[in-house]
Amino acid sequence: MALQRFVGRRGLPHTIYTDNATTFHAANRELISLSNSLTSTKVQQFYAINGIKWKFIVSRAAWWGGWWERLIGLTKQCLRKSISRALLDEQGLQTELIGIEAALNSRPLVYEQENDSDEILTPAPVMTGKKLTLVPSNPEQKVTNLARNYRIQQELLDTF
Repeated sequence: MALQRFVGRRGLPHTIYTDNATTFHAANRELISLSNSLTSTKVQQFYAINGIKWKFIVSRAAWWGGWWERLIGLTKQCLRKSISRALLDEQGLQTELIGIEAALNSRPLVYEQENDSDEILTPAPVMTGKKLTLVPSNPEQKVTNLARNYRIQQELLDTF
């Protein structure tokens, strides 16, 4: 299901890089068996052209995955800062994670020069073709249960 959500939001990846967790190997085997069991010629051609390559880091070499482990660490740090000990439902957590994703994908990839008038390169336009923005919150909202939950989520996003 996680791969379906990823493909639905980001499109079909050409290559997936992961560590050697057994769940990733199982998912890779599932994709391979799915591609082998497809009977429709049209579907087989699509998968042959757009198939996903799964690349695993070397066993017992966790330092090879340092770049994505750093992003996981940043995400955890942002979650700790933004929600602290707040209890969120699944939808609230997803909203918070998407806000953190937007912030992390809007960080500069190169050093910013003070006198540089060029637009700074960030991951967002590379992935989506445009900048990512969050909808600003409305602090003067009539308080109802739904509005209260929304306001709390917006305050959490604003603190981040």
